[in-house]
Amino acid sequence: MEITEKAPAKLNLFLDTPFNHPDGLPEWNMIMTSVDLADYVKIESIPGRTGIKVRTNTGFLPNDSRNLAYQAARVLQEKYQIRARVNIEIRKHIPVAAGLGGGSSDAAAVLRGLNQLWDLKLNNEELAKIGLTIDSDVPFCVYGHTAHVLGKGEKVIPLKKLPPMWVVIVKPKLSVSTPHIISKIEHQTLQHSNIKLMLDAIEHEDYDSICRYMGNVLEQVTGKEHPEVLKIKDKIKQFGADAAQMSGTGPTVFGICSKSTRAKHIVNSLKGFCHEVYLVRILWGIEMANHEATKKKIVDGLFELLKDNELASISVSNICQTASVSRMSYYRSFKSKDQIIDYKIDQIFTEFFNYLMTRPNHDISAFLEAYFAVCRKNAYYIGILIDADLNDRLYNKLHFYLTDLIEKGIFKLRTDIPVMWVNFAAGGLSQMVVQWVKDGLVQTNQEMVMVAHRFLR
Repeated sequence: MEITEKAPAKLNLFLDTPFNHPDGLPEWNMIMTSVDLADYVKIESIPGRTGIKVRTNTGFLPNDSRNLAYQAARVLQEKYQIRARVNIEIRKHIPVAAGLGGGSSDAAAVLRGLNQLWDLKLNNEELAKIGLTIDSDVPFCVYGHTAHVLGKGEKVIPLKKLPPMWVVIVKPKLSVSTPHIISKIEHQTLQHSNIKLMLDAIEHEDYDSICRYMGNVLEQVTGKEHPEVLKIKDKIKQFGADAAQMSGTGPTVFGICSKSTRAKHIVNSLKGFCHEVYLVRILWGIEMANHEATKKKIVDGLFELLKDNELASISVSNICQTASVSRMSYYRSFKSKDQIIDYKIDQIFTEFFNYLMTRPNHDISAFLEAYFAVCRKNAYYIGILIDADLNDRLYNKLHFYLTDLIEKGIFKLRTDIPVMWVNFAAGGLSQMVVQWVKDGLVQTNQEMVMVAHRFLR
């Protein structure tokens, strides 16, 4: 059995790192997208045999355990005790060591391919979680579509389709070590940009604002060690790009244009200056759009059924019928009813979390304003959970995010906050929302903020 997967290159439209985790790994706050410069990965599974073999059409890549595609096959073999030989053939088109995520995308392709060949029935969230054990870019590459990426790379939030644009990619003749660049980061000296402006630009499909608010803080680090990267960026802008910046830790630089004629002019102008120049388009997968639409239908179907039924009495058939989806589509999206509920609650609180991530060091009032605004916006779903006696899920998720926000220092509180305070705050805030929704949201957001502020001081 064999399958061929496309492995697109990634670009960082926005990249920031606010701090390092205790283990030394950076916290990322990025907007990533995929382009139609891609490797092609053929994966063959031979049952009853053992081993992993990787072949490539380039001599620049290792074909052993150092290869991320090899690691992807091994982690699935070991995790699910699969006795099968895996042959991987990678046709490379993405430049190596370029900051374009070629290795990570190859690994993601192997995860997706083996998931199908071995009928593991893992959804993208589960594959992304496995991918994080391989490399921080793999979770995004599992999805392969424009997304807001947070944490160590594990939080991948799909974004709207980008406006039409042409992308000129330039790979200079130099290699940049990602671990080396990361080791050189001094967070307190970085000139951070506002990702909220970029997210708003994408939400409103505002091409000019996307160009204006693009940014990569690591240009300051890589550019200091490799000034030629910044020279290429200047050249791309000089030749007419609407915006230009480095991708990842470099050395690749890209420019975007709204018109193909201008993009082609830039390509022709750069070919005498740099050997590797590519003209590509942003990818937007129909598969991804359909998948997200299907998940929404399933979520809405279950919540519709919860209005009149207990969770335990609702069958998969009931959900599929109400949502107008097949059982295959259901199991491609979710493994259980509990996962559907957790997915929706995650959506609610991720919106809240992302708002605060764009506004570091805000006080408790900003925290509360965001919290009650998101809860009001999602009162329909919260109300159904309350009526179904599932509001403990709200508490558990709020506790998780509240703890995470305190650890990250997102809002100004004293540094020695005891665990007891976190439990107290999470319990109080969740119960406030329960009563607020039950009463029909009579109080304004600001009135709720004032009550909660007195409660938490």
